[in-house]
Amino acid sequence: MNASGELQKLIGAEVCEPATPTITISDAASKAFEAALADSGGDPLRLKIDAQFQYELLFGPRDPGDIEVRTSGLLDRSSARRANGMSIDFIDGTGGGIKIDNPNAPPKVRQLSAPELKAMLDRGEVIVFDVRPEDERVIATTPSV
Repeated sequence: MNASGELQKLIGAEVCEPATPTITISDAASKAFEAALADSGGDPLRLKIDAQFQYELLFGPRDPGDIEVRTSGLLDRSSARRANGMSIDFIDGTGGGIKIDNPNAPPKVRQLSAPELKAMLDRGEVIVFDVRPEDERVIATTPSV
């Protein structure tokens, strides 16, 4: 309901139309989408981006409140807010596929090794909050706040 604007109407809130985002689609991706469009049964290409920046790119019917981007491309309202400035490319070959770069996505979490964490703690770059239950903290301790 939120994505379509129905929720705002239902509770009497102002429905703010999101700006149409700018999305760059490479020539290779355009050709791949055009080729797939022939098998889509006439449905337009849809892009959804959830709050965790997981992407869904598929052919499907138009939904109420969709925003059209370029020709035959649709976004729901909440995805439009997350899509501005993104680029879509097609990587050909083994392991190829669609590549999406989105400047709005938060940085990816990367794992740290114990020595990397120790070095960061020594430099004062991080603070560790140990949120484990007491029975787990007894097994091993960490410097924490």
